[in-house]
Amino acid sequence: MTRVDVLLGSGQVKMAAMSIYNVLRKPERFGVSFRVCDSKDAGVGSCDQFLTELSFRDCSVYTQRSYALGLAHFFGWLHASGGDPDRVTRQAIGSYITEFARGTKQGAVGARGTQKSRSTIG
Repeated sequence: MTRVDVLLGSGQVKMAAMSIYNVLRKPERFGVSFRVCDSKDAGVGSCDQFLTELSFRDCSVYTQRSYALGLAHFFGWLHASGGDPDRVTRQAIGSYITEFARGTKQGAVGARGTQKSRSTIG
């Protein structure tokens, strides 16, 4: 399996511990699959089920990868916040969304070239 790094906001103290969760990319016979794993490469069962369901629904590889990266980011934040991955509450998700919205705007995956400028319609 190939690791996909999840980049974290350098200005966010709480976010710095999020690297405990990784996304693993595994070549399959008819494409690829993704898993969210902890630092010991143990999968997160609920993530595996969800990502498998995306694959069964014939979602694109990019969609599966995007969800996997988002889940790794969330579970890393949850770990840093002292939350239990087996007991995620609506309040925890609300706190994550609030903190995520306050964070620096950047992609989950580092670009290997020049940064693209974003235009806004306004």
